[in-house]
Amino acid sequence: MVPLKLRQAILMDTGHKSNKKTNLKSVLNFQTMTASLFLAVCVTLLCVSCSGRNIQSRSQQEGIIAESKIAFESQGELLWQVYVMSPDGTKKINISNNKYDEGNISWSPDNKKITFVSNKSGHYQIYTMDPDGKNQVNISNSIYDDFMTSWSPDGSKIAFESIRDENWQIYIMDPDGKNQVNITNNEFLNWHPAWSPDGSKIAYESRHYLDRSDYGKRQIYIMDPDGKNQVNISNNEYIDRHPAWSPDGSKIAFESYRDGHYQIYVMDPDGKNQVNISNNQYDDWYPTWAPDCSKIAFTSSRDNGTYQIYLMDADGKNQVNISNSTNMQSSPAWSK
Repeated sequence: MVPLKLRQAILMDTGHKSNKKTNLKSVLNFQTMTASLFLAVCVTLLCVSCSGRNIQSRSQQEGIIAESKIAFESQGELLWQVYVMSPDGTKKINISNNKYDEGNISWSPDNKKITFVSNKSGHYQIYTMDPDGKNQVNISNSIYDDFMTSWSPDGSKIAFESIRDENWQIYIMDPDGKNQVNITNNEFLNWHPAWSPDGSKIAYESRHYLDRSDYGKRQIYIMDPDGKNQVNISNNEYIDRHPAWSPDGSKIAFESYRDGHYQIYVMDPDGKNQVNISNNQYDDWYPTWAPDCSKIAFTSSRDNGTYQIYLMDADGKNQVNISNSTNMQSSPAWSK
């Protein structure tokens, strides 16, 4: 928009009448000058507006990260407990806060619930709780061991892994635990589901050979939410595990043993462009993305073998220990 005073000046100049005979060349020169001035003002204002939007966007991104939380597992006196902290590693709070072994954390899409696994029933079951640890409820509620949850983006379903069929399989259920269905439903071992942001695919790890004594070569697969169209996308001879979709759906982070130790890789959803981004001589696991895709949190063994949670840029730069504890800290899960 042209400023009011300039707009009035232009209107006044173009509307001025002279008693003298008008010179056509002067009028054309004046109109050209006026149009140029108007165009220059518009371009300037447009640039300022775009710059303002970029500044606001950067500010909004920083705000999104600052307001988000990272849930993680921390080992105290032999037991693992669920904690939350700010992305800079401050404000750590034990939210499960009991005498049981608990972990495997996932946030609901609206951040109002956390799913986690606990052995408080005598075997590992999937529970939900509020982000402050209140209202803990067993939702898988079976006689088998259930682990590793992932929420559908609309919050209507939870995917998880279970060994109830004498074989690790991927199941889905409602958020209250009803309607539990085996969706991988095959003879292989399947773990760690991760729902895509658009809800159309579930990534998971699978070991497609039948020697069940060997938990070795795992690969990253994707499938439809009903279990159809299971496709190996990492597709190599190494161990690839723990897929994690970027919030915009453009990348999948995962850990791979192809360098002689576990490293964090990213790839396209079709498996192309696989790149080692953590790229060091230590073991790095369990990637999780910041809500704006700018950062990845992960577990690393680089601190004398004491697992700690690190943060890095999405391209692997600026790796920083944020948990910074003498206790084991692992398996981060970033809020949405």
